[in-house]
Amino acid sequence: QRSEENTYSCALYDLERGDKLPNYNESAEGTYILFPLPGKSVPLASVASDINRLVVLDCKWTKSSCKDRLELQNLPKVHLTNPPKESYFWRWHNEGPGMISTIEAIYYASLEVAEHKQSMSINQKETLIHLL
Repeated sequence: QRSEENTYSCALYDLERGDKLPNYNESAEGTYILFPLPGKSVPLASVASDINRLVVLDCKWTKSSCKDRLELQNLPKVHLTNPPKESYFWRWHNEGPGMISTIEAIYYASLEVAEHKQSMSINQKETLIHLL
């Protein structure tokens, strides 16, 4: 069981196994969810300097009901500002251009945040990503 006071460079939660999610509503300031949703998500670059924690869902984003979990509903949604046109990940998909794997999305999102937050402390960098 994780202690909310511990810090991790990447906190992993397995919802299928029944892992309990943190209460992001209690510590929501600076917490965003990386989930491209037309009309609801904003470009990551527009809020990158405000981001302290980024929640990322490791699932098929086109069919995800994970984002509707009570613990995640109120988190502001962001999308990559300039996603790559193609994925370099080994797994083939037919979702079209601009669709990338979760690990690629984490990489590009981390780059965007780091570019805008040059003054991030080591602790902030180590606790940036929460992978669900």
